[in-house]
Amino acid sequence: MTPLPILLIHSAAAWAPDAPRYWPKYGGSRQVRLLDGAWRYGFIDGWDSGFDSMNASFRPSDGATPNMTSVPSCMDVVAGGAGGYLGPRGVGLFRTSFRSPAAGSAVRLQFQSCSFYCRVWVNGREVGDHLAGGYVAFALDVPADALSPDGGGENELFVLADNRFNATTAPMHTGGDFWHYGGITRSVELHAVPEAGPLLWRAHVVPSSSAVEAEQPDGAPAAVDISLVLSGVEGGREELKGQGELGGKAESGGAVGGSPRCGGGAACPAPVYYFSLAFDGGEAVARNGTASGGTVSMGGQSATARLTLNGEVAKLVGWNHHTQWPASPTDEQLDADIALLRKGGANLVRGAHYPHDPRWLDRLDEAGILFWSETLGPAVSVANTKDWAFFMVHQKRQLSEMIDNAINHAAVFAWGWSGACYEHASLVAFNDYPGWYSSKSPRVWDGFAAAVAEGTTASGRHTVGKPMMISETGAALPRAGGVYEWGDNATASKWTLQYQSAVIGEDVDVALANDRISGISLWHFYDFKENGTHCTYDHPPPTTFEELRRLGPPNCTAIAPTFRPGGTNHKGVLDFWRRPKPAFAMVAAKCIVGKSRHTGCRCGVNLFQVEAEKRAKGKKGKKKKKGGGAGAAGPSQEAEEGAEAPSEAAEAAKKAEEERMMRLLEKCHEERMRFGITAASQAAASAEVAKAARLDAAADEAEEEAEAEEEEEAAAVAALADAEVARAEARAAQVAATAAVEKVMAALEEAKAALSEAKAALSEADSALEGRETELQAAIGAAEATGIAAGAARARADAAREAADAAQSDAVA
Repeated sequence: MTPLPILLIHSAAAWAPDAPRYWPKYGGSRQVRLLDGAWRYGFIDGWDSGFDSMNASFRPSDGATPNMTSVPSCMDVVAGGAGGYLGPRGVGLFRTSFRSPAAGSAVRLQFQSCSFYCRVWVNGREVGDHLAGGYVAFALDVPADALSPDGGGENELFVLADNRFNATTAPMHTGGDFWHYGGITRSVELHAVPEAGPLLWRAHVVPSSSAVEAEQPDGAPAAVDISLVLSGVEGGREELKGQGELGGKAESGGAVGGSPRCGGGAACPAPVYYFSLAFDGGEAVARNGTASGGTVSMGGQSATARLTLNGEVAKLVGWNHHTQWPASPTDEQLDADIALLRKGGANLVRGAHYPHDPRWLDRLDEAGILFWSETLGPAVSVANTKDWAFFMVHQKRQLSEMIDNAINHAAVFAWGWSGACYEHASLVAFNDYPGWYSSKSPRVWDGFAAAVAEGTTASGRHTVGKPMMISETGAALPRAGGVYEWGDNATASKWTLQYQSAVIGEDVDVALANDRISGISLWHFYDFKENGTHCTYDHPPPTTFEELRRLGPPNCTAIAPTFRPGGTNHKGVLDFWRRPKPAFAMVAAKCIVGKSRHTGCRCGVNLFQVEAEKRAKGKKGKKKKKGGGAGAAGPSQEAEEGAEAPSEAAEAAKKAEEERMMRLLEKCHEERMRFGITAASQAAASAEVAKAARLDAAADEAEEEAEAEEEEEAAAVAALADAEVARAEARAAQVAATAAVEKVMAALEEAKAALSEAKAALSEADSALEGRETELQAAIGAAEATGIAAGAARARADAAREAADAAQSDAVA
């Protein structure tokens, strides 16, 4: 490979306040900022709304966005994501604005997720859509002529997100027994694109296959393979490949410019390597290694085809893990889950059933926990896998986008997608639920492992030499697992926590004991929401972490034993609110014991910490035994007052035990003589033991002081995290308040305009009234004149009638 310039260990930098707080980082001319925050929002509800999300004639001006929402968030969250509260299915409309980075420059929009189907417009011009799954990151290029021509000018971004199941708009969402969340559920990034020349999109750094065997003393590979991914605004893509030699020292944990985020105040166990690579003025800062700073090999142990970590056989024990707090968790919620994984002894997480948030992968990197990353696709059919004209096109795109976004993460050791063809796989895994789906014994896993090793699966010899794992097992269908509130049952029947512990315990025992099984990923870490109706709670479910701390988790007071009681999948070893069930501690204990039995069992628990805790507890709990001094070996042999005399059998047993002890003492004496152990040498050894005890006590004291300091540091980190949360809530409140003020001001302006219109109308009414009054007076005058004239005419008529009457009388006479 061509050598490329590489600088190991990037110095801490002051990243912009609106830059992504997850990896990778960028510098130089590579300007990247988040568009997260308050967006305008509208929703078209229902399956039968008749709205066609793919309608080519739809324009952003057709979509109303009268409300406000936060991005990232889920548009179908009800009751804080608690199980059994069904959210709406429909079409979300999102609108925000951003400033152009510079006149004549294009931009690239990166959505860490937009679920399920997504269409995007900038300034009324459609720039693309996405059908490859609502949990994977994707990017869309916006050419310069679609943006405001002025540097720093305002641009409108409009996003349509459809969370309805549909084989055309959402082909990857084939089903699965979990709630698929919709909306812009993760961050949105704005990448500035240079006016001329390609964009340094990614710097992929992986341990060099040619240098895996030549590791440095700290476990790092001696060299890395480097790929600079260059992209143009027209969608072109080119990779420059090379190799760099490592020098310098690894940094452990934390993020550049930040502090470690390990639970419990302990130092991060995984060394993390930072690489800064530059191209044409742009800088990409990447992290890599593996979860312990070295390399993972599939089938690296030839005798058993076991998975190896840094050249040593590894036994992986952990859990499947959905993203449900609900699907847009806070940093604090992610940190809490990492702390629980470490407490549970996990060194493995399977990312069920879709690509996961980069913030989650960052934390797994730092915690030293391996991660299995897979594409969305539960319930994929054989017909789907044969549909190369449509389904597989988007499946391949999803796979490519997942790898592009996560390949640098140290934790990721496997890429997966649904299927049962092992010919092209490097790791073979099985899902089964012995003792739950069926009455089969957990020893069935021994049969699976033998079939893989001997090439007797449906794939034949293609499995030989490949490691085998248990990817799903536990207490599952046809019942619902261990219901948290059902912990005091008289019998260990299905539904109870006792039965769940028994089933999971046997699965773990088999996995730890069989040298042909590389690991086990239990289903599931916690109870999660699916598609049923909720139970009767003793108080409403909390909607924030703060409410959860203040009010406590709700408890089911009544629950119907249906297919999924309470609309929740109860297979977790924690409940939805992260309260542990008995199986949680049991698995952790088995993993710790398993390490002492099996060289390759590398659990997430730091065993040095475990031993230190045991010593501390031992010192605190030590009490002088009654009836014996420093050498007391047990209870007194003297009979208690009033006790019955020992029987002949008891006397015989006592005599036999005394004879056995005498033989043991004689053998011990012989051994002492054979090895030359004298009183002097024993005294010297005792002095050394006493010295070691003093040193151990001093070490314990120093360790306790260190633990106290770590606790103080952890408290400070927690306080800082709380402050960050409070600051974020304050910013959100400020945004909401600003929006509210803007609404009030707009309403005032509308009210002023309405008042002006009312005044004008009143003036016109007054003028019209005055005109009417004048007309009325004139009419009255005319009526009066007419009346006078009529009276005169009547008088004249009366006079004429009288004259006529007189003339008629004269004529008669």
